Amino acid sequence: MAAARSGTQLDLAGEGSANPTEADEWDPGRTIPAAAVRAALLTKGLDPDPRGLRIRGANIIGALDLEHATLPCTLTVTDSRFNEPVLMKGLACRQLVLTGSHTPGLNLDGATITGDVFLTGGFTATGAVRANGANIAGQLNLRGATLTNPDGNALNLDGATIAGGMFLDEKFTATGGVRALGANIAGQLSLRGATLTNPHGYALNLDGATITSDLFLDEKFTATGGVRAPGANIGGVLNLRGATLTNPDGDALNLDGATITGGMFLDEGFTATGQVTMKFATLNVLVGSDKPPGQLVVTGWRLGDIHGGLNDPKTMTSWLDAVPAKEFALQPWHEAAAVYDRQGRPTDAKRLRVAAARRVTARSKLPTKLLRTLYGWFAGYGYYPLLAGVWLIAAAIMAGTLTFFFGATQALTGGAPLDPGLYGAAVVIPPAAGIIPSSWTITSPLWLAWTLIALKAFGWLQTAILIAGLTGLLKKN
Repeated sequence: MAAARSGTQLDLAGEGSANPTEADEWDPGRTIPAAAVRAALLTKGLDPDPRGLRIRGANIIGALDLEHATLPCTLTVTDSRFNEPVLMKGLACRQLVLTGSHTPGLNLDGATITGDVFLTGGFTATGAVRANGANIAGQLNLRGATLTNPDGNALNLDGATIAGGMFLDEKFTATGGVRALGANIAGQLSLRGATLTNPHGYALNLDGATITSDLFLDEKFTATGGVRAPGANIGGVLNLRGATLTNPDGDALNLDGATITGGMFLDEGFTATGQVTMKFATLNVLVGSDKPPGQLVVTGWRLGDIHGGLNDPKTMTSWLDAVPAKEFALQPWHEAAAVYDRQGRPTDAKRLRVAAARRVTARSKLPTKLLRTLYGWFAGYGYYPLLAGVWLIAAAIMAGTLTFFFGATQALTGGAPLDPGLYGAAVVIPPAAGIIPSSWTITSPLWLAWTLIALKAFGWLQTAILIAGLTGLLKKN
């Protein structure tokens, strides 16, 4: 109580050990009953110093129970050991600092902290750290903390509101899930260099969370277990450069329905073992590497712009080819092609759409596959209607060649000499049919007559395709 009133630190370590792992060897005089801390903080008329109660190097025994308490000052307990979980459900406090301390667990569910929460500098928890529904007006800082709860969630922030950003970086380590479903984080969420391990579940779960600034999962961020943020709203960038995500039996990264207003960076060393799914995600900017990060599921995605390796249509094709066969859809291809159109690259856009049409053909049943293959040959799936003109010329040359070698003697006696080249063009190209004199009639050999009839039908078909393409009536795909 005297320390709280004066604002001086109650330093029980002095020049001795301040490592909580050695608490069992500390002098018994460094032991404080948790009930004494509670009694001091809740004493009426305490009139504490603005710096609050500050304790260092203490061995606090028993459960520190401050559930639903309203503290008149900040609480700072550093380099100390709690031998039982810290109970602060519904706590109202100006600031909470547990830097360098060790505890079997911490419950801040529904707490209201009008300043910051610091669980930094070697803070260790061997049970769950919870702050479901908590309202933290400052930052939540766990830089360098180690949380261990392998059979459950190491950190649970479902529904929490954190106004000053959240920092789980600088070698932050969690064994067990880290989750913040529906949390509202004003500012950035940083897990740079963090190591998350939850092989039997999701290492990081941000379903429906709102992050008003950036989400950093970069600089050797490692997750064993899935990283998911379906339906999340990220107001800044999502940076996964250099991240390693491992969940071979499921989603390594799940962003289904997420909205990322800034850029999403999946380049410069990003790797994923497992599926990367972004169904119906809205990505203002996507920056990708020269190789796909793994299996992709991107049906329904919306892209504002693309950069990096994805600016190369071949790279984009390789990314979209990384989709499992059962998840194939045309929409992702056409969405990427639309980006190329907006970039002023219609040729690249067309190539991407044709590549998509070819993959639809490859997956079609036999009768449809045959028709689509012919449509691809003759009209480039509607994207290259001038191919029909090429086929017309080829058919005319064939008709003229056959006429030259096998039909030149078939002109009727007294008629004009047969011109095989002109005759071939007139047979195949409908507008030229009227230039054939009546004496230019091929009746034998019979196979040649029928071949020329077939070429004429083919010519009509190609002419129709050509006219439809040039007038915009030709259906794509």
